[in-house]
Amino acid sequence: MPESGEQQQSPREGSSSEARESRFESTGHIPGMRFQPVFATSGKDPLDSVIWEQREARMMAPNRAPELITGIEAPGTWSQEAVNALTIFLNEKDRRSFRAVIARVANTITELGRSEDYFRTNEDAEHFNADLQYLLVHQMATFGHSVWMNVGVKNNPQCAQTFINSVNDSVESILDLAKTEGVLFKYGAGSGTNFSSIRSSRETLSDGSKASGPIAFLRGFDAFAGVFNNGRKNRPSAKTAILNADHPDIEAFIDCKADEEKRARALLDAGYNREAGDPYETIAFQNEQHMVRLPDEFMRALERDDRWHTRTVSDGRSGEPVKAKMLMDKIAQAVHLCGNPGIQFDTHINQWHTCSASGRINASSAFSETFFLNDTACMPGQLNLSAFLDKEGNPDTNRLRDAVRIMVTALDILVGHSSYPTENIAENTLRFRPVGLGCANLGSFLLSQGLAYDSDSGRAFAAVLFAIITGQAYLTGTELARACGTFSGYDQNRNAFLRVMEHHLRAVFRIDKTVVSRDLMLLASGIWESVKDEGEKYGFRNAQTTQVSNDVRMAAVMGCSAVGLDPLPNLLRYRRPVGGGMVKYIDSNVRNALTRLSYPEGNIAKIMAYLEEFSRLEGCPDLKESHLGVFDGAVPAPGGKRHVHYMAIIGMIAAVQPFLSGAVAKTVVVPEKTSDETIQQTIV
Repeated sequence: MPESGEQQQSPREGSSSEARESRFESTGHIPGMRFQPVFATSGKDPLDSVIWEQREARMMAPNRAPELITGIEAPGTWSQEAVNALTIFLNEKDRRSFRAVIARVANTITELGRSEDYFRTNEDAEHFNADLQYLLVHQMATFGHSVWMNVGVKNNPQCAQTFINSVNDSVESILDLAKTEGVLFKYGAGSGTNFSSIRSSRETLSDGSKASGPIAFLRGFDAFAGVFNNGRKNRPSAKTAILNADHPDIEAFIDCKADEEKRARALLDAGYNREAGDPYETIAFQNEQHMVRLPDEFMRALERDDRWHTRTVSDGRSGEPVKAKMLMDKIAQAVHLCGNPGIQFDTHINQWHTCSASGRINASSAFSETFFLNDTACMPGQLNLSAFLDKEGNPDTNRLRDAVRIMVTALDILVGHSSYPTENIAENTLRFRPVGLGCANLGSFLLSQGLAYDSDSGRAFAAVLFAIITGQAYLTGTELARACGTFSGYDQNRNAFLRVMEHHLRAVFRIDKTVVSRDLMLLASGIWESVKDEGEKYGFRNAQTTQVSNDVRMAAVMGCSAVGLDPLPNLLRYRRPVGGGMVKYIDSNVRNALTRLSYPEGNIAKIMAYLEEFSRLEGCPDLKESHLGVFDGAVPAPGGKRHVHYMAIIGMIAAVQPFLSGAVAKTVVVPEKTSDETIQQTIV
């Protein structure tokens, strides 16, 4: 529970009765959800479906000696990296038995759901519980670290990880935000905030003195986040600061982080002694990401090579005009130098806003996977896409849909039994109930199908896959609405919500049908037709359902080779035994891909031998040149030149984005020698 002085708000502490009773607001609903056994064998303990062993874990943390943990009860099938990843989330008692931890989390969620009438019968609850445990122990799905740490240990623990905070143009509000972020950072959560409401340094205060402007306060917020980064061993704080393009301080905001980068480089060029400390610890803005918010009006001004007007915060007067091209040039130069600021396209974001009647989307979470209303939190979870293949190696869409249904239900239960750092966040989160189910291992999944990441077929396949996932997530939301009631803000936003569902449905019909199987297309379109029909009748339980995070540790717990939408790093895997050293082996999906591409077994053996010897497939005489793209990784193999181009990653994000509630958290890495002009073209 929160320590003295912290203001964590539980669903029953600091939330309105309207938010607390959202599940009773639908009419004609049928109490409880039905669940049949899908993954676990009925009547058997799902945790007995794996072999348990005594394992060890090596916990690594910056500026700390490695810590060896012994005597951990963990599945023998889990990789060492997966054991390490879950161990770091757990306290000393819990890390002794993963079996007990998985049972604790699943049992607690089930009992909380039972207490809120989520299940039609006790038998339905038991089926849900067994399948949830099966998904977790077989690394098919996972929750965020806060759930592993706290659910079943504390009453109403903080379970959400992505928070969108607000700030107003007052010292009190600014200090309140600092306090809120401190509580979030303590529990390993992240914070995203739009600071455009703070008047600029070009404006005056009520007493006639000059305003400090948001950048001055951001220096303080950055230093505050750094304090928590230095003290945490399991998860550093994450923070994003956003500024609108029409804020009078936008030029200074674009430059501020790049200017600090120049300062650090100047210290190094002058012979700064690294033994005296890291020069980057002496400069500002190293603990937060910066984002610029661009509306369509700015992009049109850029196309016309026109001027762009800023507006004062205090009275909305038009400021001194600047060339839109000049601002974009500054952005590209800063990105080239330090990777910041990122870009958020404001108009497009709000066109896909399910709850626009309740306000605009002004900000994102720290890593920009969650885009929603101010003062809300999102409950994250993930699926391991590679776990949903049938015995022939084909996508098992039935099991995938069942897993989505179970995970969305579990995440929705947690929303109502989590604590939140402020009363506003508690009230708004319960009012809208956003959840964020994501996926990892797309790169591995595409390889298993013999599809090149950088190909029309790869992008179309990913698009239809995420159309199925998000469609099923919203379809589950209609089931939950029928059984437990809609989210309480639904009636006000019904028209906007159904309009966005129509956007998703239309996007399905824009997928390239020439490179995707007819069965998958029919399934995806059928799901979204059902979403539309069922949503019109029963409404929805969750304002948002899906997003793609870049959470490396969530992916590691599931044993994934690639995070989120990333391509595979390469075709080789390296296992780190606890005793030290490194064991190299070939990704199992290489053989699957070769089989899918109709190579005879004799050729497959030769290709695998070549890969084993040279660590690459370039130059392999038994592999068709036209198939090389299937095996391209994110980085060139040793001695090779081929790799997935960064524009292919952007293309994949574009293919999947129409089938997400939120967004894709992804830093696109470009070569150091990339020109400012190319970076600008990449952005737009």
